[in-house]
Amino acid sequence: MTDTSKFKNVSLPLETYDKVEKLRKVIIPDDPNTSRSKTVTILVNRELRKLNGRERKNRVKTNS
Repeated sequence: MTDTSKFKNVSLPLETYDKVEKLRKVIIPDDPNTSRSKTVTILVNRELRKLNGRERKNRVKTNS
C-alpha cells in the first residue's frame, strides 16, 4: 500500500499522459524503463533549477 505521508496523486489529461509516456522512454538514455512518476519528478526538478529561487519571489500570499 502507498505511504500517503510521502506520496500524492495527480490527474493528467490523456494528451499529457501520452506525452509523458513518450518522454519517459528518452528522459534518461541509459534507462528507457523510467516510470511516469519518475519522469514527472525529473522534469519538475529541472524546471525548479531553472527558476533558481525565483519561485519564492512570485508566490502570492493568501489568507488560508
